[in-house]
Amino acid sequence: MLREVAGGETRRANEIFNFDLPLALRNFSYLDEDQYYKGAIPEKVRLFISILPESERVTAQSREADLIDFVLDSVLNQIKRSRQLFQFCLEFSDYELANLVKEFPDWEGYKRDDQTKRKYIADILCSIGEAGIALPPNLQSIALDYGEAKFSFNEIALVRGWNVEQSWRDFKKKQEISGSYKCLDVFSDTENPEIYAESLEYDVVAIGEAAGNFVEDENLSYLELNELAGVLTPELENYLEETHNRKPKHGYRPIAWHKAHWDLSEKYNVIPFTLKTEEPECRTDGDLAEHISQNYNEVEKPSRQNINERRTKFLRGAEEKIKLRVVEYISIGEF
Repeated sequence: MLREVAGGETRRANEIFNFDLPLALRNFSYLDEDQYYKGAIPEKVRLFISILPESERVTAQSREADLIDFVLDSVLNQIKRSRQLFQFCLEFSDYELANLVKEFPDWEGYKRDDQTKRKYIADILCSIGEAGIALPPNLQSIALDYGEAKFSFNEIALVRGWNVEQSWRDFKKKQEISGSYKCLDVFSDTENPEIYAESLEYDVVAIGEAAGNFVEDENLSYLELNELAGVLTPELENYLEETHNRKPKHGYRPIAWHKAHWDLSEKYNVIPFTLKTEEPECRTDGDLAEHISQNYNEVEKPSRQNINERRTKFLRGAEEKIKLRVVEYISIGEF
């Protein structure tokens, strides 16, 4: 990615950052519902969860996929800052080191004094030069005079040394999770269905939010949104059929037709999907479970908890497909 930045290939650098890098750190297995995520970050998170005290481990296991997403976002944000810093240094390659520190606009989250920031910039530049990427003369001088080649730009190594405990604390704070978090047995049909909320809460999101906030250009025209919908609608419908064929007795078709497709169309209302829906629209998992149990006899164990879990897994995969397509279109201008 840094080589592409140095060569002025911004589109390719965006493609690497938005597609190649996230998939290298957290990939997907649509065949394994118990471990949907694969890769370096899921392995690191699961290892951390396995050594938590039992009371907290249950909470973490129930939010495993969300925690993995949270760690991925944190890792990408750190990598993004290094990339943006390098782009800024190239654009203002005649600046003195002190001016680079003062003028760089993306120090958010890096709360250090100016001396530490100067050393950070010099070390980044020195490490880039050590990696064989040519620097303009002034940046090369800064690297040689003040920097050390401390960074290998190895994302897998970054993940292996990641402080998941700190991420877990930040995640709990952001999600307002306390030690009294209630996790129900997946196979229990005797629990009071009112003591836990729906798994996913939906708000209308902007196109940039659908892309994970890693792209700068969020403005798509009406025609572009229609083109996006034209590509995504059949992809999502094919995804539904693939999911149904893997588990034909889990009710993924009615889950999608009576709730999940409605939810996606409402959440991503800027994209004019034409996904198949059927009345009635079930606003809660309880309503959905009741409707499926009364009208789809082929569906096994249509309890509220089971339907909630199946809907959540289906939506997670569908939203990832939406995100990838949106980022792809915004980053490179085509599918």
